Amino acid sequence: MSKGKLLFIPLFVALYLFSFAHPAPFNIGKETYSEDESFDDTSMTFDYNEAHSFIKNEMKKYGYLKKHSSLMEFKAALKNFQEVLEIEESGEVNEQTMAAASKPRCSQTDIFHTSSPLSKRSKWSKKHFTSPNSISLTWCLSEFTTDMSPVETRRIVKKAFDIWTSQSNIRHEKKIGLNFEEASSKDDCDINIMFATGHHGDEYAFDGTDGSIVGSKQSNVLAHTFFPGYTYPLNGDIHFDDSEDWESDIDAVGGPGNRKRYFPYILSHEIGHALGLDHSLKTNALMHPYYKNIKLSEIKLSVDDKCGLLWNFNGPSNFCLYVWLMSQVVAVQRLPSRNNHAKIPKCTTSNVEKNTRRNIKSELQLNDEDVKHYTIIVCNFLAGLQLWKNTPQYNPINSFEDQFRENQQTTLVDGTTAFRRLIRHAKHLQESSRRSPLDEDFFNNNFFESFMAEYENN
Repeated sequence: MSKGKLLFIPLFVALYLFSFAHPAPFNIGKETYSEDESFDDTSMTFDYNEAHSFIKNEMKKYGYLKKHSSLMEFKAALKNFQEVLEIEESGEVNEQTMAAASKPRCSQTDIFHTSSPLSKRSKWSKKHFTSPNSISLTWCLSEFTTDMSPVETRRIVKKAFDIWTSQSNIRHEKKIGLNFEEASSKDDCDINIMFATGHHGDEYAFDGTDGSIVGSKQSNVLAHTFFPGYTYPLNGDIHFDDSEDWESDIDAVGGPGNRKRYFPYILSHEIGHALGLDHSLKTNALMHPYYKNIKLSEIKLSVDDKCGLLWNFNGPSNFCLYVWLMSQVVAVQRLPSRNNHAKIPKCTTSNVEKNTRRNIKSELQLNDEDVKHYTIIVCNFLAGLQLWKNTPQYNPINSFEDQFRENQQTTLVDGTTAFRRLIRHAKHLQESSRRSPLDEDFFNNNFFESFMAEYENN
């Protein structure tokens, strides 16, 4: 069985990923969901050269690898890619990596290296907000599939929206009000959900059950979603390729040769894009790029999913800022100048501070003064984390490294503004002689005990 490339079309600024290893403002307007058909270890003999070529192309396609990379850079990028694939981070091309990289996934890039203006946003217009923190959106099913009954399809859609409504809030943070109602007609709905084949009214025709063949690889687009910032009336719409075999029963999907697509999970993921979110690299996040067959009633939003939504709707949150700050720990460790004798790098013992300063300046578009202050905050955080890790309160069974490993997550287009606000707040506290993130002792044991108690409960 041949497998292949995924379709990705850059169109409109929506969000950006932030981490030191993978900084990324980006342009995107339509998100497509697809399945690679490039490798099936039950029916093909492993070919190293073919696998190496395929994996290298996948890493380039999804942002893990630059166009021209050294062998060392390739191995480091491959370890990052294997981490997201949830397999052993060997840095070697093997059958396990080939099989994992061929799993169904969203075809949108995970990591972006090109800069773009951060002023645009993928957020619903003000007319949809009933209050500063509450939004009301309507949905409709304009075209059904014959694979599932209209009653069953509508039931799944309601439950998928309920996931976002009921799970989106973070304890002790300003609450988000999400209200989704079925519209009386297609003309009155904000999120039009439809099943279609081939050319279906937008410029992105579906490719049919077997997809399109590119060389020896096969690309098969299952669905696409238009972000809120896309041109009306397509903005927010979710389209599924009706040439596929859609299934609502999780027990009927999976297994060798099974071509059924589990509609509930894919829909729940696509709703996140319709709300303006992009991918999270946290493996248990609903917005993780790789498809999972998880029963609809068991789908849970991760702290990444919640923080992405919170930031998009409510603006900057200290809790989420520190969640994202945590994500930088693993990325910083992977710098060539990392301190090999410490799991958590120290700005005072390596070039971490220099690299941090350079990356913040280039990727967050902060001025020199803001770069200086935010670098201090990062270094203070790392120093405090190192000290906290050595206290009796630290639980090695649920190690920070394991938690940080999964936290290269999605941030939104207001990122630069948010970091500037954090810096201004820190400076204000310091100027008024109060403890500030700019102070070396701000990130103390009390801070991490309180923060982790909140983090682990979300």
